Amino acid sequence: LAVELSSTPATVLEKLQEEKRVKLAEDTIPINSAVVFAGGNKPSLEEEALANALNKNRIKTVFIDKTENEYSKVDQFVKAGIDTVDNIDMVYGKISLVYLLLNSDSGHFGVRPSADKLMPAFN
Repeated sequence: LAVELSSTPATVLEKLQEEKRVKLAEDTIPINSAVVFAGGNKPSLEEEALANALNKNRIKTVFIDKTENEYSKVDQFVKAGIDTVDNIDMVYGKISLVYLLLNSDSGHFGVRPSADKLMPAFN
């Protein structure tokens, strides 16, 4: 899927679109970044593998979560070295996400113990 998203033509995505399983705008492929919600109540090896494949194909990947999610999987992605924002429902989290997507820097931002800090430092 990572290769598919980062290349043209994207045959798998075209087939999914033909089957009306996914609807994509004409200008969405190839992509250079992905934001994935890290919700759910148990670790997901599939999500981690997807993030690693996306990163390998130079697609910036950030896993996000809400502050109040009691079943957060953010720790799993922090341990895997994948960028995270655990407070996307706060202004600080939204700013951190934009920063991660627009810069080549990496990090773990938010309010959980696994976060490096609340927000990135702006230079």
